[in-house]
Amino acid sequence: MPCALARLGGTAVVENKANVEDVAVAVETTKTCDGWDVDHLCCGHLGRIDVLLTAGQKLSRPELSQLARERAAWVVIRARRLGAYRLFANLPPRVFCPGLFQGVAGIGYELLRLANPEALPSVLLWE
Repeated sequence: MPCALARLGGTAVVENKANVEDVAVAVETTKTCDGWDVDHLCCGHLGRIDVLLTAGQKLSRPELSQLARERAAWVVIRARRLGAYRLFANLPPRVFCPGLFQGVAGIGYELLRLANPEALPSVLLWE
């Protein structure tokens, strides 16, 4: 995810064929990656959702932003079913962490960002 976001963040500065190709590969990989079975912002579902949302914004591809919203809805539905967000792959979902990058604060921030992406920046990219 950090590589994808770094490439996306640099699109305004580095506009060459290699970067465009790297961004395309990163976006496609993010779309198909299931990764760890955790929800947090750092390296979980919400981090990949942030990549898709950022790509949708930076590349003017609304279908990527829509995919980000659909995936976020799935995460929220699963959390309701489990009774909590899954923050640790090796611990039960009921284990709580309030933190930003690996906790529920980051999940909440990203859900707010999905509601108003123009007002809230990606905390993983900070431009």
